[in-house]
Amino acid sequence: MPHKKTILLFFVCSISLMFPVSSHATTNCHQTITFRALTRGYSSLSHSERSKTFWITEDVDGECQWSHLIQLSIADKKVYSNDSDLLEFGEWGWLTECIKHLSLEIPQEFSESSGVWSCSTASFRIISPQPDSGLLYSFLAASREGYEQKWIEDHDLGGISIPIFEGVKGELIYHYKRGLYIGYQFSKVYYFPPEYLLIITHQPMMANGLDTMHGFLLFKVKK
Repeated sequence: MPHKKTILLFFVCSISLMFPVSSHATTNCHQTITFRALTRGYSSLSHSERSKTFWITEDVDGECQWSHLIQLSIADKKVYSNDSDLLEFGEWGWLTECIKHLSLEIPQEFSESSGVWSCSTASFRIISPQPDSGLLYSFLAASREGYEQKWIEDHDLGGISIPIFEGVKGELIYHYKRGLYIGYQFSKVYYFPPEYLLIITHQPMMANGLDTMHGFLLFKVKK
């Protein structure tokens, strides 16, 4: 049986051929998204009451050449996001040193086998969603005119294909708004017991200019 990734790429490529991309300057802005840490707040509170902050970095090479720190803070059952641009591209040594002095939660990293992502210490597994042909047609029509980011912004949650959860329910509580979440694959999956799951996504399709559209999704896991 063909591997699921091969089937997904064939499906995406087949539809993409129906929508020739318009001619735009090539910028080759390729993202590298990296989970750095999950830090926790005031230690005298119970585990569920402590504030938590995800530290995620994004480096975009090619003609863009910029680096970006994204912090997602969870407090009072809400997600707050903050982002900061780095002065020097890819210079994250200061952050690595800073994290050493903070209270951390260590994730369980999932691995993939035959299209299924799981971890021996977790009681559930996840599978990347099948491509939604309706969303793909809609997106590629917009992409042909160079309106990829506008399509992503206009569709927002309606433009996201949710992964398949087996053994638990997953509630999407945050998505990185520069990513495209149709026909995507998982790049990294991190579980933070008992309630959070972070998925860094890989998008095989590219925007005009041969720019990537990777991203990340944060879920709250429920039994």
